[in-house]
Amino acid sequence: MSELVLEKGDTGVSLDYTAERPRRSMLCVGAGLAALLCCACAFPPERLVTGVLTKIERRQDLESVCHLVIRAKDANACHEPPVCCSYKITVRDTTGRQEFFYAFWPDYAPGLKWMELKLISFHLHRQEIVEFPCTLYGCRSFLDYALQSDDDWRVLQ
Repeated sequence: MSELVLEKGDTGVSLDYTAERPRRSMLCVGAGLAALLCCACAFPPERLVTGVLTKIERRQDLESVCHLVIRAKDANACHEPPVCCSYKITVRDTTGRQEFFYAFWPDYAPGLKWMELKLISFHLHRQEIVEFPCTLYGCRSFLDYALQSDDDWRVLQ
């Protein structure tokens, strides 16, 4: 309940509710900090996901263009990240829920197929993922989970 502050003025007693205002702003700041903390806990920087690999799909919109100059310098440059190759990987965890994340590996699509329907543990990292092609104003990007190295996954079964 709000406190009523009585002050004596020129015309007598007046009502002033200004004592309540600082408490409201402190409550708003506290609620904002609590919401920020909840969001940070919901999207931690690293996650461990264990499940059955159900789908591997190539995401060419997350791969940059391999220009002629790049090919002239190195013939294999177009077959390695970040030019090639991005994948969206879907995993069904032990509770039956589907999780997806991204992987940026060299052109291993045929080799990745042997991992389907096997129980695998993934150590995921939150990172910025860039969408191509870029415009004059820059590249669109989003935050999501991705594998950062070959040590971030292992086959359990």
